[in-house]
Amino acid sequence: MDIKKPDNEDDNDDENDNEEDIDNDLLSKEEKEEKLQQRFIECLNSFNENAISECITYLDKLPFEVIEYVLKKTSGISNPNWNYADTILEDYYKKGINTLEKVRAEEIKFKNKTAKKETQKTSFEGRQYNPDELNGLYANLPS
Repeated sequence: MDIKKPDNEDDNDDENDNEEDIDNDLLSKEEKEEKLQQRFIECLNSFNENAISECITYLDKLPFEVIEYVLKKTSGISNPNWNYADTILEDYYKKGINTLEKVRAEEIKFKNKTAKKETQKTSFEGRQYNPDELNGLYANLPS
């Protein structure tokens, strides 16, 4: 497998990203593989041929757009790596999450689940004291 260095593109050009999304449906398998390889290198800053090959095999399981989205999301973590992206992609495949709409719904579901767990960890009902009980607690303290 020949590894190509990514082209220097303007990442802030949202208009081009929208055009790319539309064009993704029209790409051949070879073009998708090449583009996915470039995205892998850009997003994960890795030229690991085995990892790139594994990533490309997901084209047989998931749409290009979902794989590309996961790579972009992975690039936003503190230590972007293939294992992280691979775990997400495998989870999406097992759950049948095969569109960007389903991905976004899964993200919301995950965030809500995580937030609920955090609330459960920190949420407890404290004791309720009336003023006489509070004064009684402090009355027995040594001066």
